[in-house]
Amino acid sequence: MRTFIAAALAAASIAGAPASAQSYPTQRLQFLVPFSAGTVLDSLARVTADRFAAEFGQPVVVVNKPGASGVIAFGEVAAARDGHTLMFAGQSQLTVQPFVKADLPYRIEDIEPVCQMFETPFALVVGPDSRFKDFAEFLNAARANPGTIRFGHSGPAATPHLFGTLLAQQAGFQMADIPYRALGDQIKDVIAGTIDTTVLSIGSFSPASVRVIAVFNRKRSAIFPDVPTVAELGYALPFRSINGLFAPRTLPEAVTGKLQGACARAFASEEFTKAAERLNVNAELVVGADFARRLDDERRLMKALIETLGLRER
Repeated sequence: MRTFIAAALAAASIAGAPASAQSYPTQRLQFLVPFSAGTVLDSLARVTADRFAAEFGQPVVVVNKPGASGVIAFGEVAAARDGHTLMFAGQSQLTVQPFVKADLPYRIEDIEPVCQMFETPFALVVGPDSRFKDFAEFLNAARANPGTIRFGHSGPAATPHLFGTLLAQQAGFQMADIPYRALGDQIKDVIAGTIDTTVLSIGSFSPASVRVIAVFNRKRSAIFPDVPTVAELGYALPFRSINGLFAPRTLPEAVTGKLQGACARAFASEEFTKAAERLNVNAELVVGADFARRLDDERRLMKALIETLGLRER
């Protein structure tokens, strides 16, 4: 029903649109992805890009822009006012980074939330040969040896970093932060034992390559049914990873509606459904004002969390 409504609204907005909006896009589109190739986000961006290309009759290229926790890529989208450079990303650049960095190259009001496509479940993992067989062993060692657990993550205040940091705070232990630019290096190092643990999106790694000791999700993973969620372990994490399409706020309403309609049809496609199932994400379409309200709710939670964790840059 939500897919049908989104498509109908988009079609209605285009019917009365000026010629410039009706002809959009007039050239190649870019989806910027703020992380490296091979991530769950990257994989679903490419599936969505293929569906957009089929619908619009223009090439849609996925451009990976890792670094600075996605801030650089969002700055590019905010400055790209013609709507041919879009962002396929998680929410943290709008719900976390404004409370962490004082000199962002964009403002929240510069970005238009077009559509949420999915939510990403994460897992706390260790290497296959790790001495930690489960979360209890990990927790005991972390508490007994403060600051010695080497925690790899994708950048300060990125979602995996926040999950790991908040879990450590609630469980009463400290870890040594080791930031990574590329996900592949992070996974390689946890497998090799160069780092002790990391938080990865389920679907970004081979289940046989690592040992999962806790799951960050509303329910247990179908891939790891014997692994408890952090809620079952007694820890409440007040956020989720929301992922979707973003555009510059300067676009005409009719163009935004056209993008929302394309989102709805991409979401309903067999290709997206199969990819979401394969990557074990929680597929959910939320468009326009409903998407914006979700981000506002997350922003309020994140503001309090960042203040509690003391992650504001000086």
